[in-house]
Amino acid sequence: MIAIFDIGSNSVRMGLVRGQATLKKQLVTTRLGEGLAHFGILQEEPMRRTVEAMLLLKESAAASGATAFYAYATEAVRKAQNGRDFACLVQQKTGIPVEILSGEEEAEIGVLGALKGACGAIIDIGGASTELAVKTEEGIAAKSLPVGCVVLKNLCGEDDEKLSAFCTPQAAQYGALSTLPLVGIGGTATSLAAFDLSLTAYDPEKVTGHAVTLSALQSVIEKLKGTSVEERVAAGVHPGRADLLYVGAVWMKTVLTAIGAPSFIASDSDNIEGYAQLLARRKMI
Repeated sequence: MIAIFDIGSNSVRMGLVRGQATLKKQLVTTRLGEGLAHFGILQEEPMRRTVEAMLLLKESAAASGATAFYAYATEAVRKAQNGRDFACLVQQKTGIPVEILSGEEEAEIGVLGALKGACGAIIDIGGASTELAVKTEEGIAAKSLPVGCVVLKNLCGEDDEKLSAFCTPQAAQYGALSTLPLVGIGGTATSLAAFDLSLTAYDPEKVTGHAVTLSALQSVIEKLKGTSVEERVAAGVHPGRADLLYVGAVWMKTVLTAIGAPSFIASDSDNIEGYAQLLARRKMI
C-alpha cells in the first residue's frame, strides 16, 4: 500500500492506494496559498500548517500500513517565488520528496484519475488554479489558469460585481468546449454536488456521477448568498470549504457558461488516482 499526498492551495489531501483501488482519503485544510496573491511568496504560518498536516497524515498512513510515500504540489507551490524552497522543506521535515507539477501535468493526472482511459473533458477548480482538459483519441489538450477559490476570495470576497468583473474575462480564455461529458473533480466540484444533493455528510458514492446543471448552480449561489460560515457548515458544507463555496459556485457557473457546457458530472476519483497511474507508468510502484 502507498500513500499519495496532494499539496494544494487550500488543503493537503492524502490517499491510500493499493493496486487500482483507493482505500481511504483524508483532508486537512491548511490554506497554503494564503497571502500568495498579494506577496508572491508562501507565508511562514501557512507553510508551518502544511508541514504539520503532512506529518499528521503521514503518521495516519503509516498506521494504516502504507510503506511508501509520494507527494505532488500544484499552483501555490509552482507559482510562489519560494515554492522550490518549500518543497525542500517538506522533504527535510517529513522525508517525502515533492514533485511540483505544471498546470498541464496537473490536468493530465486529473484526466487519468477521472476518465479512466475514456474520452471526455474535466474541470478542476482548486484554491489557486483551474484546469480544463479534453481527452480525445489524439491525446490530451489542457489549459490551466491561475484562478481558484482562495484567489477569488482574497481578491473579490463575495462581492458579486467584483467577481463578475474578474471571472468573466478569465473564463473566456478557455474558449468553447466541443467535447462532452464534462467531469468535475476536486473539492469545489464535489462540494457543489454534495450541496445540490442536500447531503449533511459527504458520501463519495452518492456524489460521483451526480450531474450539476447551470440552473442548479444558480440555486446553490442563491442559497449561499448572505449566509454565514456557521450556517453553511450546519447545512453540511465541509468547514474547510464553507467560506469558499460561494465564490466556487460563481466561478464554476461562469466557466460553464463561457465554454458552453450545460452541466458537470461530479467525480470523487481525481488527481490522487491519476498520480497513482502516473507512478505506475514510471514503474515506481
